[in-house]
Amino acid sequence: MRDSIGTTAAGRDFAKKWPKHYKKVAPDPEKSQSLVEAFSWPVKAKQNLARIVEALPADRHPVLLSNRRLSCTSNFSGVCSQTRAAMVLEAHKFGCQFAHLSFCEKTKQCQHRLVQDFPQSCIFTDQLHLLQTEGHEAMQKCKTFEESRGSFEKGIFIDMLAPVIFGEPADLGFHCVSRRRAFTVLVDRSKGQFIADPNQVYKALCHGLGDRHLSLEELVKLGSQAFLEKELALTGKSLDEYPDNLLTELEKEHKGAYEKALDETRPGEAHSQQAYCLNQNPECVSKMSTDGVLPAYTKSDRMTWLRHEKRHLLAIEKFASHSYGVNAELANLLGIPVFSVYQMPNPHPVVGNGQHLGVAALVLAATLLSVELFQPPEKLEDPKKALGWTHTKKLRKERDEATELS
Repeated sequence: MRDSIGTTAAGRDFAKKWPKHYKKVAPDPEKSQSLVEAFSWPVKAKQNLARIVEALPADRHPVLLSNRRLSCTSNFSGVCSQTRAAMVLEAHKFGCQFAHLSFCEKTKQCQHRLVQDFPQSCIFTDQLHLLQTEGHEAMQKCKTFEESRGSFEKGIFIDMLAPVIFGEPADLGFHCVSRRRAFTVLVDRSKGQFIADPNQVYKALCHGLGDRHLSLEELVKLGSQAFLEKELALTGKSLDEYPDNLLTELEKEHKGAYEKALDETRPGEAHSQQAYCLNQNPECVSKMSTDGVLPAYTKSDRMTWLRHEKRHLLAIEKFASHSYGVNAELANLLGIPVFSVYQMPNPHPVVGNGQHLGVAALVLAATLLSVELFQPPEKLEDPKKALGWTHTKKLRKERDEATELS
């Protein structure tokens, strides 16, 4: 994997490119799973975490398994997949807890959503403001502020350790969407150390999660005429003249060009696997699905057209493919409140400005499981006992037998 890692002049690693041996996996119809099944990743990852914890040396105390309450802030937040990911970890009792102090986001629509979902946190429009005195004073007025000023005053750490984690939705079974990302983990060398490779821990947490595949056909079952009408209402359009009243003349031209190109280059491919971005001219640089995998969402994607369904990919489907709990059933599986997509006036750019929630959660868990701080918390419980796991051989055997029978 070293071919994908670069090194700065200071000797720190950074992600240079996606690893060559990380091949894209197209959804396999024989391994298909429903959207509800795909949202079971927190339970499966928690089972993997139990096996990882059992293998830990007794003298190791990773941050995740401490009784700490971590104070968190984020930059370039969007609607903050990372914060919602931390909420999932806490809901499923992965270990430590989180206090969400502040966000930094300049987009008005995202700001309003953050205020609505996290009313006790501060929101900054300029990340540099966070490091200034008035930023500290504003944070002190927040109800979640917990003696975190010292860490912010230090500003950007100079002497750091910096491994890299590579993650994508297919790692968790969301094969129908592309969102490859490299995460650089920064740890102040004077505060702690890595006791494991975060990328390997991430892989261990994801073990088995990608064995079943969420396909594009399964994803779009979430959509309905009611959601389409709701989305059109946001733009002042009606269903009567759809799609002509929604598509621009240029998008109509691009739609015809995509269909012609696909008929010529992929004559045997099922229309149910074909989707393409209508604001992108296929005669210049095409942006369309490959083997049933949607292209990565971006802020500029106004319309991703589903050829078989004869409609565009709905915002609620986009957020669901990023593992957002867009209805009560999916939110309950995550253990967090429902994310109401249509409370935003223009949700499509928002999903193109965020991370896959599931990937963000397991990257965070892998990071905290790989780091040990030099200053331990005042009281360290047995992490296996604190997480409610029984680790006697007899009960593990009974648990495994019961799982096989079910």
